[in-house]
Amino acid sequence: MFATSLCALVLAAASAEPIRVGVYASFTGMTAPSGTSLRNGLRLAAEEINAAGGVLGRKIELVERDDGGVPDRGVAAVTELIEREHVGFLFGPSYTAVADATTHIANEREIPLIVAAATGSTVDGLFVRSPENYVFRLALPDAAQAASVVREVVDVLRARRPAVFYADDPFGRSGQAKLATGFERRGVAPVYVRAFKGKSPELPSWIAEARKAKPDAVVIYAVSADQAAFVLAAAAAGWKPPAVVGPWGISQSAFLKQAGAAGEGAITVTCFIEEEAGTPAAQRFVDLYRRTFNERPMSAASAAAQGYDALHLLALAIQQARTTDASRVKTALENLRTRYVGALGEFEKPWSPTEHEAIRTGRVGVVRDGKIVAASR
Repeated sequence: MFATSLCALVLAAASAEPIRVGVYASFTGMTAPSGTSLRNGLRLAAEEINAAGGVLGRKIELVERDDGGVPDRGVAAVTELIEREHVGFLFGPSYTAVADATTHIANEREIPLIVAAATGSTVDGLFVRSPENYVFRLALPDAAQAASVVREVVDVLRARRPAVFYADDPFGRSGQAKLATGFERRGVAPVYVRAFKGKSPELPSWIAEARKAKPDAVVIYAVSADQAAFVLAAAAAGWKPPAVVGPWGISQSAFLKQAGAAGEGAITVTCFIEEEAGTPAAQRFVDLYRRTFNERPMSAASAAAQGYDALHLLALAIQQARTTDASRVKTALENLRTRYVGALGEFEKPWSPTEHEAIRTGRVGVVRDGKIVAASR
């Protein structure tokens, strides 16, 4: 009798232990806006889940590590979270170079990882190496971002002579490769293509070269700081390109603040537009975020919304699996039965056993009066 009671007490204590969830992203460094926003979105979701009683009667405990946007630090962070902190699940990172260096670790260790910010890393490609892929994404991948940029340039702007500036890093190179394919398929040949870094002293001369080529649109495939550096350098040279188009960095507050008037009219592809939330669930998230963090605009609204929704989806998967066993939760993520309505919209079976990308289309926004608003189409 005593042994039975003791066993029951031990099991009850174990079940009451928090569910430890690892978070690694850039809380410092050039990509800190997206990393901190991702973390904030996760924190909001954890607070909501815990206030409602947790998952399976257990609280969510976030264990956070700053990777600084540095691949080696990301590897160290993931390794520590798994081996020392014994987390059962992972979220992050916010920078493609770190994702490229770390996603395989989670996959090899069979720890479910939801990439809720980095867009250029391989997710579905991991199926080639391992049919039991433990990496999921809730963000607009580069393939979809680049395709949307090409459509905007060719179909909406009717441009036939674009110039392309892309960051000389994994994110920029990944985007440029997909842009090149997309433009080629549409029979459009860019008149100027250049890898760059925002702080490069040669940027003004490269802008002068691009200007001489007389492009009818300029694509800047880079993070927000480099995108801002480009439009500021162009403005300093007295050049306002016919149109500036780029991925989601333009939607971040770092671009809006740094670029100022030079960024007016820039077009971006993103997952979430803070000023036009569109649904009661999205507006509730925006109001909660602003009230909690006293931040308007959000540093990176898409990353915040993606983190928020991603943790709620994980909680639903754990609830469905009735366990925190990694393999069974992975299977639940691939076969979610509960319809979820969150900040980004409605999700019904966002992932499948062979498809771990949840988002394929984004929203087109434009800078108007220092804010991102939905582009009228």
